[in-house]
Amino acid sequence: MTTPGRKYDGGKSDLALLPFDALLEVGHVLGFGAAKYDDRSDNWARVEGGRDKYTSALLRHVVAWRIGERVDPESGRHPLAHVVCCALFLLARELRGVDV
Repeated sequence: MTTPGRKYDGGKSDLALLPFDALLEVGHVLGFGAAKYDDRSDNWARVEGGRDKYTSALLRHVVAWRIGERVDPESGRHPLAHVVCCALFLLARELRGVDV
């Protein structure tokens, strides 16, 4: 009989808890943005005045969703996926000390 393997995950993020259907939609929005703006994965991090720009974009997509939009007319994706992207960009910039 073999001894069972061990894996110590205490205190680590449990990424298996993420809603993968929503995460895939966010990935599609990121791909759309990369094709539209710049295919470098860090383009969003280099935008000057990103705090204001991404806050405005986030709010525009929230408003669009609240008034009934379920498909962004430009990307063809759910407006809340755009909200998540903007929120992720804002959070990353905050954690990195950009625009604070």
